[in-house]
Amino acid sequence: MIYQDKHSYHNLIDQRFNPEVHIGKFSSIGAGLVVYGSAQHPQTISTYPFREKGWSEEYPATHSRGKILIGNDTWIGEDVTILDGVKIGDGCIIGTK
Repeated sequence: MIYQDKHSYHNLIDQRFNPEVHIGKFSSIGAGLVVYGSAQHPQTISTYPFREKGWSEEYPATHSRGKILIGNDTWIGEDVTILDGVKIGDGCIIGTK
């Protein structure tokens, strides 16, 4: 779920594993942003979501490290990946490539 404050804009955001994303005011997000709601299994070395993909119920479920918080007046460039639990402060610039 994406919660967006006033005057921020973005292209389509690729959401994987049900992230909770909060975007502050006056933020600009480039194309190709990918956000993850959970990134690792707590008791295994694999990051593949076996249980979520219908495999055995005994396989541990993924867990989230928390919401993704994007501050006010931030700029996030093209093709960025943000994992769960990340907090990006006010006025930050995130570039790639």
